[in-house]
Amino acid sequence: MPERKRLPNWRWEALRTTLWFLPTVLIGVAALVFFATIKIDIAAFLHQIQLPTWLRSGTSQASG
Repeated sequence: MPERKRLPNWRWEALRTTLWFLPTVLIGVAALVFFATIKIDIAAFLHQIQLPTWLRSGTSQASG
């Protein structure tokens, strides 16, 4: 198996300690989650898929 290339320790440390790296990654993850859930929501609204009963039970008036 070929060995994976790794960043030198000083580069990883510089990347890890910057103030933009983690927020940028989290914004990317949030965007992916948003697009996935909106696609599911639209497909369920158009009756292209059927959500499980435990997921669609309850109303807006139901409280935990």
